[in-house]
Amino acid sequence: MTFLETLPDLPSQLVYMGLAAACLLVANSCTHGLAGDLLHGDEEGSWRFFQPGVGGTVFIATQACGWILFSLALVGLMTMAAFLLKGIACCMANLYFATGALMVAGQLVLGGSLFAFRTSAGREPRLPACSIHGHVLIAGLHLPVHIFCSVVAISMVVLPLQVAVTAWVSVIIPYYGLTSWGDPAHTGRREWGRFRAFISAHIDEAMRFWVGGVSVKRSSNKELPPGKKYVFGYHPHGLYPTGAAYLSAVPAFQEALPGIQPATLVASALFLAPIIRDFAGWGGLRQVSRKSFVHALQTKGSVLLCPGGQAELIDAFRFHGPEKEVVINCRHRGFVRVALEHGAALVPVLVFGELLCLRNLFSLPVLQQLTYRALGFPVPYLLVGRWLTPIPRPHPVEFIVGDPIERDSSRQGVSVTDAEVEDIHRRYFHAIVDLFERHKGFHRGYENAKLVLSEDR
Repeated sequence: MTFLETLPDLPSQLVYMGLAAACLLVANSCTHGLAGDLLHGDEEGSWRFFQPGVGGTVFIATQACGWILFSLALVGLMTMAAFLLKGIACCMANLYFATGALMVAGQLVLGGSLFAFRTSAGREPRLPACSIHGHVLIAGLHLPVHIFCSVVAISMVVLPLQVAVTAWVSVIIPYYGLTSWGDPAHTGRREWGRFRAFISAHIDEAMRFWVGGVSVKRSSNKELPPGKKYVFGYHPHGLYPTGAAYLSAVPAFQEALPGIQPATLVASALFLAPIIRDFAGWGGLRQVSRKSFVHALQTKGSVLLCPGGQAELIDAFRFHGPEKEVVINCRHRGFVRVALEHGAALVPVLVFGELLCLRNLFSLPVLQQLTYRALGFPVPYLLVGRWLTPIPRPHPVEFIVGDPIERDSSRQGVSVTDAEVEDIHRRYFHAIVDLFERHKGFHRGYENAKLVLSEDR
């Protein structure tokens, strides 16, 4: 008989499980943080609670094993709680002892890892400081779908299935009703100034800590007067163009282009799942469509979008091949026509470094091309970066903002012709090629890269 079975009722058993989880968290935190500081804290800057990639190979490997055992122990506790709620008695004793063994093993492995921590002067340089706000920002940019799916999965495990489903339905229906009012995916109605201010305040420290920094540079000293309209074309789209979402909030962008705050147009998929839907709305992102495009130009004055779209997503693997090709899809002309019709100048934006931060775990280009043509999205698609997670690999990201390209002043107010669209389209992508060739040599990993303009669907 286990101690759990001696408790008088279900509430007591659940309280016991909660206390066990709390004690496990405290114990592991003390073993890693307090004991680590006692062993290695004499030397300034030699020990921190959160220090990814530091301490030597053996330390990192044993730490990973210890935290995996800790996670499995938590899963065991949640499973036991779920069994108790559903009245399942079978295998409870085995699960009880297995979870206890995982707890003890995790403590031993974490404790042992402290003796493998490498404190020599030759170890990796200390990472720049980053506040909790910066870590939250990176998680919000790269993990919103994972966070939502985890919350749903945990609720399904901890609560009886009927209770969990009922709870989610009772929350989701009013949630979508309230957050869809005013068509925010097209109008940007949910844009929240404080949220954008939060991004501006912490994006620099977050990017400096996780990828090595973010910067914005103009290709020349030519001014972009804030009173005019602009359409910023973001290239390349890559696997996951997070830079398009936060670029206008980067302090360096605001310094380089004062008074210009473009509305960013993104894929409609970002407005489906909770959390990522909220972040997109609060950040002022809008669904990419002609309706949103025109409305944003009329209300905000400027727009940022990825003209290459998902066609560039499926070609991103070519950058990691022997030819190191950066593929930019130039088949779309609609964004050029809309810009000309509304008197907006086209401004090319080239991003260096983003292709090196994330990769698709499955490199099956033929299958991904077929599924993209059949479904509109490449399958399989699983983004991985640092530690095989969606967190980006460390590589600095830099945005190069080109000069505006616009129609002749004598043609303003005159109907746009197909010939004009083709001419501006040609000049725009010629500017992209010029930016790439002039700047690639200054960015690690791009020195020998080739830019390929493609019109494939």
